[in-house]
Amino acid sequence: MTKKLNLNDYNALNHILLFNNMSRTLLASELEISAPAVFKIIKKLVAKNLILQEEEILPSNGGRPRRGLIINKNYKKILGICLSEDFISLSVAYINGEVIETRNRKRANNLLQARFIKMLVEEIEYVLEKYGKENIGGIGITMPGLVDSNNGIVKKSSIFKNCNINIAQYIEDSFEIPCVADNDIRAILKAESLFGSLKLIDNALLVYMHNSIGASILINKKIYSGQNFAAGQLGKIFNDNNNTLGAYCKNSNIIEKFSGHEEIDIDKLDINEVLSKADKNMSPYKEVMDKVCEQIGFSLSNVIRILDIGKIVLAGDVFVNHPFMKDTITKYVKGNIDKEIFENTTIENSLLPTNIEALGALAIVIGNLFDGKKLIR
Repeated sequence: MTKKLNLNDYNALNHILLFNNMSRTLLASELEISAPAVFKIIKKLVAKNLILQEEEILPSNGGRPRRGLIINKNYKKILGICLSEDFISLSVAYINGEVIETRNRKRANNLLQARFIKMLVEEIEYVLEKYGKENIGGIGITMPGLVDSNNGIVKKSSIFKNCNINIAQYIEDSFEIPCVADNDIRAILKAESLFGSLKLIDNALLVYMHNSIGASILINKKIYSGQNFAAGQLGKIFNDNNNTLGAYCKNSNIIEKFSGHEEIDIDKLDINEVLSKADKNMSPYKEVMDKVCEQIGFSLSNVIRILDIGKIVLAGDVFVNHPFMKDTITKYVKGNIDKEIFENTTIENSLLPTNIEALGALAIVIGNLFDGKKLIR
C-alpha cells in the first residue's frame, strides 16, 4: 500500500502544480533537499497517480536530457461556487484549474434563506450525480461580505439573512467532500496570484468592479484578510462628506447621476450603454464615468500612500472591456501621489478571462489542495 502524503510530498505537489513542467533539479533546489530524496518523492507521487512525467524533453545545458513533471489534472475534479444576490454559479474544473463547464441558476433577491440553501444543495447534487462524488476533490464557495476563510464561516453577507453561518462545515457534512469558503474579491485575487500577472509578485492590490466595487490586498505573497475579515473594503473610503466610492460604483447609483438631464430616460438606461457612450467621449456619459474614475483614483492614492504597494490590477468586465477606465484612473492617481512613488507603481488591467469570478472560486480550492488545508490526502 502506498504511504500517506507527508510535508515534503505536499510541498513538491504544490510546486509542480504552480510551475508547470517542473524539473527534478529545480524541484530539489526549491525544496532544498537532495536529488535522491526528490527521486523517492517522485516515485511515490507517480505511484499515487498524482503527477505525470512529460515525454517532452525540457531544455538542457548538456548531459542527461530532462523530463518535465506535471500534475495529473484528471486525478480529481473540483467545484467552484459563486454566490450572489442574483444567481448561483457553479463551475467544474480539473485540479489544475482548467474549467470543464459552468452552470448558472438565477435566484430572487428576496428568496428565503432556507430555500436558497436548498437551491445550492440541488446544484451540487446535480454535478455530483453527473461526475461521480468519488471524483470530486474539493468544493470552494465565494460570496460578498465578511467571511472567515480559516473556518469557512460567513460572518456577515448580503447573501444570507443570518450571521455566523458555517457554510463550509454544512457542505462537508452534507456531501462528505472537503469544502473551503472565502470572500469573493479575495478569491479573485487568489486567481490572479495563481493564473494571472501576480504569479511571481509579492505585494499587490486588486480592484474588482462589476455591480459594485471591492478590493483585496496581497502582502508578502499572502492575501491579507484583516482582524475582522474586512480588509480591502474599498467601497467604504470617503472622498468627501457626501459620497462613498461604493455609492458611485453601484450600477443604479451611476445611472441616477443622469436624472438631472431631461433628454435621458434613466428608467431605460443601462450601465453597458453608459460605458459604451463614455468610450466614445459622448457627453454627459463621459463626465459621469470620469467622476467615478476620480473617486477610484482618489481611493487608490490613499492605499498607495499607506502601503506603497507597487502593483495594482484592475479586474472585472467594466475595466477589461473599457480601457478608458484604467487610463482615467491612472491620471487621477498620478495627480494625488508623489512623482517618485507613481513612477514605481504599476496599474494594469487583468489578463485573465471574463469568467474571473469562477476562477476565484476554483482558486481557493486549488490553493488548499496541497497547501493550507491540504484537501487531497
